Amino acid sequence: MYNEFCTDHHYQSIQKISKAIRNLNYSENQIQNLFYEIKEVFDADRNFSIVERNLTIGLKRILNF
Repeated sequence: MYNEFCTDHHYQSIQKISKAIRNLNYSENQIQNLFYEIKEVFDADRNFSIVERNLTIGLKRILNF
């Protein structure tokens, strides 16, 4: 995963994520589950950092959630 995104600009990464969601035809429920699973990873250390908070906000926008 790292190698796929390490040389991308932010816009390129966002486009890849958006395209993958569209191509996989995820349902709204699947998108919500994906989001909550990612949020669980952020919460795993019980320290919801400002970076994690900002990533959560960004993911909501990217996923149209």
